[in-house]
Amino acid sequence: MTTPNNGNTPGDNSPSGDSPYGYEPYPDNPAGSHPENTGSSAWNPDSAGSAGTTGSGQSDFGQNSADAYGANGYGSNEYGSNSYGSNSYGASGSEPYGQGGFGPNGYEQFDVNAAAGAAGATALRYHGQELTDGTYGDGATPHPINDPANNGWTHTKGNGKLNITDAFSWAFKTTFSNWKVWIVLGLIACAWQWLTMIVPTGVLGIVPLFVYPVFFSAALQQTLARSFGWGDIKTPAYGKTLGVLAVFFAVVTVGMFVFLTIGMVAGFSSVDLNALPENPTSPEDFKALLPLLGPLLGSMGLLMLIAWFVSPFLMMTVWYASENNGSFGQAFSKGFADGKRNYLPLLGLAVLAGLLSFVGYVLAFLGMIIATPVVLLAQAHAYRQISGGPVPVEDEFPAQL
Repeated sequence: MTTPNNGNTPGDNSPSGDSPYGYEPYPDNPAGSHPENTGSSAWNPDSAGSAGTTGSGQSDFGQNSADAYGANGYGSNEYGSNSYGSNSYGASGSEPYGQGGFGPNGYEQFDVNAAAGAAGATALRYHGQELTDGTYGDGATPHPINDPANNGWTHTKGNGKLNITDAFSWAFKTTFSNWKVWIVLGLIACAWQWLTMIVPTGVLGIVPLFVYPVFFSAALQQTLARSFGWGDIKTPAYGKTLGVLAVFFAVVTVGMFVFLTIGMVAGFSSVDLNALPENPTSPEDFKALLPLLGPLLGSMGLLMLIAWFVSPFLMMTVWYASENNGSFGQAFSKGFADGKRNYLPLLGLAVLAGLLSFVGYVLAFLGMIIATPVVLLAQAHAYRQISGGPVPVEDEFPAQL
């Protein structure tokens, strides 16, 4: 694969740099075709004849071009008897996106030059499909869904490593550039939090569990296309995401119960209950309760510390589930593997997310409206990087929206 040209650098297909994207599209399709085509000569529609012997000739797309697009290239069956070869890109070209990657149809299911792409459809149509193949890019290699003209930005294949700066930078820009979605979403989330504080009830506390899958799905969709609105939100893996969140909720609930119990036992065993004030009103009375509260608060602090150190192993799990990337069990196994490989960067991401949320609380309502979507989008971008999925990259030629 080649690095996407910004359109101003001369390339094989546009020595003068006139091409708006630095590479030549397939015939009858708009600019924005996949950059892997750079270096290939333009296909002559009159040369796709019976045996591939005219036009481009046998040395290009002819009968004997086994290294190009299948054993028979563009041969006797119009596009070759094996279509695009047994391994999607030919018998010897199975490494990039062959039969084992991106589903049974290989690259073809992400053909940006298909009718939908030609009609201006964005990569949002791929949401809910598995967009990873277990391999990673180099930070510049285009992802198969790359189509800047329609998506609004370039998509590179994630290199498997987290760049925290890129994640938060993209998240902040996207939050404000698409404020009609993300600032409003932050407003809704914060309003709900305030409501649960005013009306303390267990029912209201559980409701967000059923709403979070929608938030996660929306964040993933935003990474696919710059132009994204409320009407575009889809949750194809709602049940799987809800299941993962339910497991997390159960683990946290059990953990809190265990640590609170330990704290209470330690607290009550270390003080004389008869010496405690019955109706504490003065500062001295509250001071007398410190020996009881100390172990309790210590247990909660220990629980938070453990959760912080464990979070990198679980952080990516919900994103795998939300993208429908593998089975329910694979969401946990892949997330754990990502956490192990990127432990310190993900730990740093958790710290920054916590600090940003804390600042949001200090600034009260206004701060949380911004902090909530920024943290969510930063995690979505981090998932794209770590999983080897399509990472959105700002272009020098922003999309006209």
